[in-house]
Amino acid sequence: MRHPVSGNVETPEKPQSLSGSGMDRAVVPSARKVFLRRAVRYGSPVAVVLLIWGGWHLAPASGSLSVRRDQISIATVQSAPFLDYLPLRATVAPLHVTFINAVQGGEVTEAVAKDGALVKKDDVLARLSNPQLQLDVTSREASIASQLGAVSAQRLTLQQTRTTEETQLAEARYNLLKARHELSIREQLRQQGFESDANVQSYSDEAEYYAQRLKRLDAARAQDLQVADRQEKEIDQEGQRLRSNLEVVESSLGALTLRAPLDGRLTNFDLQPGQSLKAGDRIGQIDSEGQYRLDADIDEFYLGRVATGERAQADIGDVKIPLTVTRVHPQVTNGQFRAELTFDTPRHRA
Repeated sequence: MRHPVSGNVETPEKPQSLSGSGMDRAVVPSARKVFLRRAVRYGSPVAVVLLIWGGWHLAPASGSLSVRRDQISIATVQSAPFLDYLPLRATVAPLHVTFINAVQGGEVTEAVAKDGALVKKDDVLARLSNPQLQLDVTSREASIASQLGAVSAQRLTLQQTRTTEETQLAEARYNLLKARHELSIREQLRQQGFESDANVQSYSDEAEYYAQRLKRLDAARAQDLQVADRQEKEIDQEGQRLRSNLEVVESSLGALTLRAPLDGRLTNFDLQPGQSLKAGDRIGQIDSEGQYRLDADIDEFYLGRVATGERAQADIGDVKIPLTVTRVHPQVTNGQFRAELTFDTPRHRA
């Protein structure tokens, strides 16, 4: 029979919870959570690196341009001249422009033509008056007329001198002929014994005198002719100069009537009766009718690349018209220079 034994028995103690209430136990995470935690911890840096690498490769390079596919033309590469097209905006202008200036100053008494009218050459455009000019012209005409009279007197004197010399030559020839005829008769009489040698000698001396006189007159006339020819040319030149001066003087009065220098359309003509003009004032211009050109202002960057003879094309509506550069103005204004272009075929309508 077994009897109970009294005494102290030691038993192992269980861990106490920190809260002191109830019993606690260790929580073991699941494998799935452990995997997710490790994937987030180590995969995030890798993902960031991949995103940066992909963005760097997919982004367009510096200086590149993205173009839509429908805007791209594909063709075979071939060698050809490089054509540099320069789009411009041009204005229509008359092909030829002739300016009209007042030759003489004066007051407008009548404006005959109207601005924009078609005129013919020598048509009267306006009339001026200048009383002072009229007085000056009258005085100069009188002076020139007096000088022309003096020139005529010189020509008359020269002609009279020439006539006198010819008369003297004619008389000398006649006297020589008569002396030789008389000498011939006396020599015949001497042979017959009717004349002495001394008497015949006197006739021979007379004939010799007229022969020498005629010779001297011929030589003097030859020299006088040379001088007279030179004087005559000078007189003719002086007369011609005076007559030209007279025409100029008379034309100065004619310049008070303003006329069209050629056919065309009169523009910028706005003279009014009573208006005062000075010599050289511009009163208008005449534009070529039915002939036009294009004036284009181009940036100065292209000044060395635009030259006469280059080809161009004008787009007027749906029509394309060939042009040629005919003139380049080298002057640069506000950073631009002007080029003139003409139509390859005559254009009667701009």
